[in-house]
Amino acid sequence: MRFGRVVVVAALAAATAPCASASAHEFWVQPDSFTPPAGQPLAVRLFVGSPGSLQEVPRRQNHLVRFEILRLSDRMGGPVPGVFGSAPAGQLPSVAPGRHVVVYQGGPSLLEMPAGRFEGYLVEEGLARIVAERVRRDETLRPGRESYGRYAKALLRAGRPGNGAVDVDVEVGLPIEFVPSSNPFSWRVGDSFEVRLVLDGRPLADQQVKLIHLVDRELQILFRTDAAGAVSLRPPRAGPWMLASVFMRRAASAESHDWESLWASLTFELPEETPSGESARAPSPENVRR
Repeated sequence: MRFGRVVVVAALAAATAPCASASAHEFWVQPDSFTPPAGQPLAVRLFVGSPGSLQEVPRRQNHLVRFEILRLSDRMGGPVPGVFGSAPAGQLPSVAPGRHVVVYQGGPSLLEMPAGRFEGYLVEEGLARIVAERVRRDETLRPGRESYGRYAKALLRAGRPGNGAVDVDVEVGLPIEFVPSSNPFSWRVGDSFEVRLVLDGRPLADQQVKLIHLVDRELQILFRTDAAGAVSLRPPRAGPWMLASVFMRRAASAESHDWESLWASLTFELPEETPSGESARAPSPENVRR
């Protein structure tokens, strides 16, 4: 089993809150329902935040590189439409029956932080390698100048699940992304399942990964990927979840920034079985933003 280092941090929320405000933090895609009726409209929202601070992000023309929905069985789909400057960022007029992945790519954007705040952000995101490199370069007291990009995916199922085989290959060619190793639409509470983190299609080893519940956002579990870039997960409750990780490297050559970071996220829902045996609907945005 590839659990590696696993830390439940819900009980430490108060202690980590000051660090949580030090960085831009997670970015993710969240549809109003992860199990919408087929053929019906669906709002697709973008969020950025931390356990103590959450903000819905409007559709931004200068940040948007890719925003689309793909059906996994045949990779049919297209752009997620929306109005620039408005939220929700995406509004699908209808969703075809089947299993889908929503893909978002944004950036790059520039950010500069004071030295102390940047160091806190690096520690919080498990980027000890970058802390050590700043020491080696005698840059510990210098501000952190960073270019960052955001790469987010969401898994959803429209209509009733079929009985046929499921295409579980949800790798979509993002620079960094989470890729389930098994059918994510069969995951249930109590199951153990594996997800890989890949950078340019190759396994990303020894990378911190967060598993965060999107309703009870103080419920977080930390992992590190193994040599194959994989983590084994066993979420303790139903509902919507997010996997998140940030990878950082030295900028090749740029006067505007010293570091380049790539933020990955994957959102999905573990169903809570109702008496009829059907999955419960995901919480509304009002319940999520509390």
